[in-house]
Amino acid sequence: MTEPDASDTTPVPLLGSVTGYAKEVVRNIRRAAVSAQMKDFLLEVYDRSFSNAGYQRRAGLENPGGSCPFDNASWASELGMRRQHMYRLRKRAEELGILFYDEGERDLSCGWLRWNLAFDQWQPLDTEYRRQRYARPGAGRKSNGLRSIAENESNGVRSIASDRIKLVTPACFNPATEAAREAPLRKEKEEAEKKKIETTVSSAAEARAMET
Repeated sequence: MTEPDASDTTPVPLLGSVTGYAKEVVRNIRRAAVSAQMKDFLLEVYDRSFSNAGYQRRAGLENPGGSCPFDNASWASELGMRRQHMYRLRKRAEELGILFYDEGERDLSCGWLRWNLAFDQWQPLDTEYRRQRYARPGAGRKSNGLRSIAENESNGVRSIASDRIKLVTPACFNPATEAAREAPLRKEKEEAEKKKIETTVSSAAEARAMET
């Protein structure tokens, strides 16, 4: 690589530059304790806001690069997800203190997303929040005797499945026991059939005797 000629004053166009708040925002997105989907959503907002800073400045917008237009249906279609899921991502980003949302006057699903540049208000950057999010149940800590909602739901599913199995397969079913029960019933049935045949034969004999 050759050293630039100091005497050459011709301006050299930049291949790219990330400075100021844009640099801080993308750095904090990477550090934030959020899901992969939330991180992808925030990076999409980052791309649509800071990459258009020059255009926004020429358009006379306040804080160029710090916001971008948002259309829930359009974004969901472009990113290949359901509208409800896009809505939840946007609402969650607001709850976490990362974004502000200015609703449209006619359509609440269309508006402007603005970055919260007070990074100390981003909950996913808070040490305690990060510790709680990444903590695994039972990892070096004693159990408090409480079960999580997921565990209770899972146990409930197992309980329902168990009850259905009991309805289909009685708990008292036992091949040996069933065989023992059927034996006397079978014997009783055979004896009844035998008596019926004997009665029929006897009646027929009596009838023939009376004819003679």
